[in-house]
Amino acid sequence: MDKALKNENYETKTVNLVTSNQVPSECSVLIVAGPKKILFPQEAAMIGKFLDEGGKVFLMIDPETDPGLGDVLKTWNIVVGHNTVIDVSGAGRFFGMGPAVPLVITYGSHPITK
Repeated sequence: MDKALKNENYETKTVNLVTSNQVPSECSVLIVAGPKKILFPQEAAMIGKFLDEGGKVFLMIDPETDPGLGDVLKTWNIVVGHNTVIDVSGAGRFFGMGPAVPLVITYGSHPITK
């Protein structure tokens, strides 16, 4: 992902919230990419503080994984369920993907897609 973002002229930096004790002030978007373990409480608190101060966070949570952000996300009326999206169209096979990787071709009209 890092290389893809750099190819689109984004500057990326790895952040270790345990050692830095805060999200860097120059961070415009914090990406939490597929955490495998529950985050430490202080990490979750820093993410929550970053959001409360107007920061943006992109969470990529794998199925059957609990990153320990339930309380932070609840503040924003977000609940991470144990749901899995399955693409039954078979369109993903054209790109070497299986049904667990949904392929979205069209998006509905919504402010987030504009």
